[in-house]
Amino acid sequence: VIFSPNNQYLISAGDSNDKIIKIWSFKKNTFINLKGHSDWFGGICSLAITSDGNYLVSGSKDKTIKIWQLNNNYQVLHTLTDHSNWVMTVAVTPDRQYIASGSLDKTVKIWELKTGKLISTINCDNEINCLAFSHNGKTLAIGQNNIIQLIKLNSPESVII
Repeated sequence: VIFSPNNQYLISAGDSNDKIIKIWSFKKNTFINLKGHSDWFGGICSLAITSDGNYLVSGSKDKTIKIWQLNNNYQVLHTLTDHSNWVMTVAVTPDRQYIASGSLDKTVKIWELKTGKLISTINCDNEINCLAFSHNGKTLAIGQNNIIQLIKLNSPESVII
């Protein structure tokens, strides 16, 4: 569950196999269903929204990440397919340039938001449970089992805590 940046919408998705994202409007007291994830294991594990509220990112058990355009048409702009196992977590940089996705395949992938182009793959020792970008977007925290790894982007530095 996440709120839109303007607090006018609540966006939810379940880890069940209904494969539906609901966008709840507080003003209109209505909701919109977004459908796009597939496969028998299509439950949605994670959601992230850009700081301007124009794009929604969803990660799913179908091993894909979807980038949705929210302003007006609610279309899937890109389906990202490089993970080999469930996508457990997604995060967006504050400047809306990049997406990070973490998977049970023990990788974190960095993508360009607007093009869907894969920029980098970070191999980890464990399955990825959660991700978060720092407020300046220069550091990525990767949660794996009982450790947190901090990656300074555009730098070879990595710290495990």
